[in-house]
Amino acid sequence: MLKKDWKHMTTYLRTPSHHWRFTQTTNHLERAFLEFRRKFNNITMMPNAQSAERLAYAQVDIVCKRWQGRQLNGWSVQ
Repeated sequence: MLKKDWKHMTTYLRTPSHHWRFTQTTNHLERAFLEFRRKFNNITMMPNAQSAERLAYAQVDIVCKRWQGRQLNGWSVQ
């Protein structure tokens, strides 16, 4: 597996070193997915697919509003 997936496993190391501090963690995404799982796991049954879609949309909306206006150090929005 290491030989087969080496290129994908070392992608991080091929990025310029000055970008490493911005890409070294996925905690924000992991936290968002943890919230999705927590919400969906607490609901034992969805009446239909549209209900699941509404819940997923609501969770994405909450995360987007929480992240809105935040800026990474050293990056600017232009």
